Amino acid sequence: MVGNRGSVVESDFYAKLKKLDVQEGKKDKLFANHVTQVCGAHNQVIVSFLQQVQEIRRKRKIAEVSRIYLGFGFWFVRRHTASTPITAGTHASGA
Repeated sequence: MVGNRGSVVESDFYAKLKKLDVQEGKKDKLFANHVTQVCGAHNQVIVSFLQQVQEIRRKRKIAEVSRIYLGFGFWFVRRHTASTPITAGTHASGA
């Protein structure tokens, strides 16, 4: 797990367990469970952030490709309809 350094300070955790009068045999298991939960929550935040970044990048890429495609389409239509008028007999008939 990346970036969890300092998330749980062991000495502080054990000092608080001592104030709560927790039995010595249970402290290590409680600490391990706590660290697991903190690291899991931290990873969930990181994964969520990365998914959001990827989604934003994906949407930007789609928008960029759409602008390029639409820009070309407008240019193509504008160029061919303005400079090449349709005259009788030069276009396909619907029959």
